[in-house]
Amino acid sequence: MHLQYLPEDTISDIEWDKSGRYLAVSSWDKTISVYDTYTGDLVHRDTLSNPSLTCCFIGENSNFAVVSSSSTELYHSSIDRGKKILLGSHEDVISRVVSVDSSKSELISASIDGNVKLWDIRRYTTPSFSFKFPSPGQNIIDMSTHGNKLYMITSHRCFITADIRNLSKPFHCSESCLRHQATCMSVAGNGSRYACGSVEGRVGIIDFDKDGIEHGDSKHRTCFRAHMNPDACIVQSVALNHSGTTLLTGASDGVNLINIEQESL
Repeated sequence: MHLQYLPEDTISDIEWDKSGRYLAVSSWDKTISVYDTYTGDLVHRDTLSNPSLTCCFIGENSNFAVVSSSSTELYHSSIDRGKKILLGSHEDVISRVVSVDSSKSELISASIDGNVKLWDIRRYTTPSFSFKFPSPGQNIIDMSTHGNKLYMITSHRCFITADIRNLSKPFHCSESCLRHQATCMSVAGNGSRYACGSVEGRVGIIDFDKDGIEHGDSKHRTCFRAHMNPDACIVQSVALNHSGTTLLTGASDGVNLINIEQESL
């Protein structure tokens, strides 16, 4: 299958909708595109004022709503209406946006200035909740949601778990199992574990306990080098399958498919 009318510059993010049919693509050419992967057709495209850095689908009919960032601004595109609406903004560049797994209308955005905001697409311009990390210079590298949990990895090598239903409560924070800064993360579809990649080619795999909190026991975590080339070892992306038994890792030296059950976890 070949997708039609691909972006003309570097792709910054790709996200599937819940049906597994539609694919959202954000790009440095300032576009956000939605493709029907059954036919290869481009079904929607918006052009923003700045490079589009991240995107996500939202809602039950996720093929009809996509959210993307353009520098400091967050846009909600209603595909069936053929227009985009400014949802809100951050003071600095938006680094990541994810939909809330347990909600039909909520999403979370993070900025490089350390601010994290919860939005409801039914209300524009004003976030439902926002907070800022107290540590100067700490920002979100990547984040993901599962059920009512928000998982974040930060530039200070922290892994943070928060309850989306009450973001004002203290977070659970633990030090990353990786020696160096993490670059990306992925939570298994069944919520059993997460994986994260690092700047020096290593990957960490950590189990969650029954409450969705990172296991502290060493037997529930493992780290190993997934990319060996010292000149091309930064792990750019990781993806766990639904059961958390298979891991894909991507770096500039290629893509690895790893059977986690064969690793010492």
